[in-house]
Amino acid sequence: MEEGRATGWDGLVACARERRSELVFAAVVILVGAALRAWVMAGPLGSPDLDEATVGVQAQEFNAGRLSVFFLNQPYGGTLEPGLVAIAFRLFGASVFVLKLVPILFYAATAVLCWRLAVRVGLGPVGRASTALLAWCGPAYVVFFSTKERGFYSVAALLGVVYPLLVLRLAERRRSAAVDRRDLLGLGLCVGLGWWQTPLVVLVAVPAVGWLVVRRPEVVRRCGWAIGAAVMGALPWLVWNVRNGWASLDSGPPMGASWWERVGDFWKRLSVMTGIETPFVPGRALMDWEWAGAVVVVAVLVVATVRTRRVASGLLATLIVGYSLLYGLNVLVELVGPDPRYLFLVVPLLAVCVGAIVPEVDEGLGRSALLGGVGVVTVALSVWGIVGLNREAERPGASFFLSSPGIEDVATLLEQRDVEAAITDAAGMQITFLTGGRVEGSSFAVVRLGRLEERARRASPSTYVLDRHSSGNADRLRTWLDERHIGYTEEAVGIWRVFFLTERVLPEDVPLLIFLGLPVRAPE
Repeated sequence: MEEGRATGWDGLVACARERRSELVFAAVVILVGAALRAWVMAGPLGSPDLDEATVGVQAQEFNAGRLSVFFLNQPYGGTLEPGLVAIAFRLFGASVFVLKLVPILFYAATAVLCWRLAVRVGLGPVGRASTALLAWCGPAYVVFFSTKERGFYSVAALLGVVYPLLVLRLAERRRSAAVDRRDLLGLGLCVGLGWWQTPLVVLVAVPAVGWLVVRRPEVVRRCGWAIGAAVMGALPWLVWNVRNGWASLDSGPPMGASWWERVGDFWKRLSVMTGIETPFVPGRALMDWEWAGAVVVVAVLVVATVRTRRVASGLLATLIVGYSLLYGLNVLVELVGPDPRYLFLVVPLLAVCVGAIVPEVDEGLGRSALLGGVGVVTVALSVWGIVGLNREAERPGASFFLSSPGIEDVATLLEQRDVEAAITDAAGMQITFLTGGRVEGSSFAVVRLGRLEERARRASPSTYVLDRHSSGNADRLRTWLDERHIGYTEEAVGIWRVFFLTERVLPEDVPLLIFLGLPVRAPE
């Protein structure tokens, strides 16, 4: 009897010690991931880019009662995230930090769901812990991108993990009709919500649902529940499109690359998503071969598929390969240049795949050493990548989605000069957000809010804020003003040239150019 109580007590002590070690590990992972993101936000990568500022302005529009279904002046990009940013602004005030806090918290939740997915596919304690670590602390692009409030990517990444979690639940046999119905309703609702947010969710949802149908065909007989829930989730998208001629379905003309070339682009970009190549800097790689990331992922996928065959036979391979095939249908991938944003949803799935190949070891020093090794490699790759990103951000002519050197100083300068409205090529939303609307900025290259464009065009005299590296507009405006003897003063602030004119000049008068090299057109 005493021996039994001793054994039970020893078991409780051992369990407490194991839980304590897990909590310590989780705390360390959370702090390291938070520190990496703080580093990103404190450097040149931390300024709000034009898309982030647009979300900030849209959130303020929401708080003023002006709601919209999609990202400003777009027929796609649902507004769940801007709505949450609006709530955060109400609670904590509008600031760059609060703006970035929403995607960071979303991605933290995504990392937790990655851990749950690792449990669902049958990984042991080491595999589960490794998955969470990999999802939260790397690679460099995800650490960077998760600090960027781009309107809908963070909620899409979260849903991209929810889909395989739900299909794994539905794949279980010997379930009651009521349980199936509940999970089908959840899956349908999440697919509908995801479709409203961004078609990117299809890249995960379709392979996941396809795997479920093959694994458990009888679930199709109850798919009516899922379809009904999907319609409810996508209702804002449906209502808007009925009223606007189904504009969301117009993806525009093909950009030149074939489906096969875009699929190849997916596999080449995996070098960035595995951390062996620096984002936005194609020449900075640990392996000097464009297919290195693809080879690494294929090798990992083969082992992960074997290790998860009993619980989730073929699911991980279906998700990754299916993602790549559907990626090839996205004609927009050619517009983002070196930015691999359309692969953002695949990274949490890759974390689970890598977690699946980490060997399980007994409790003790061996397990700690193994997890420590995984952590060191993951963090080292992220640090190496962030260092490269910071250097690229400081390079003249770097992508405006990477950094906007001097934009905060531009906003301050305009306020000091009592400017109420400014004409810009792309910085209008940044100026409007950073000044709290005290200076209203237009963006003739990326029009977002019509009333801001109108006010900036009506302002006399005109004030221009132009990126000195984009389209040569700063030089074009200067030459045009000099030839016509129109007075102005010019100030250089970071990558920006700020022109204070003595009279009203419109961008089509010069004419200035938008990003595709086309002249600005006067609004109809």
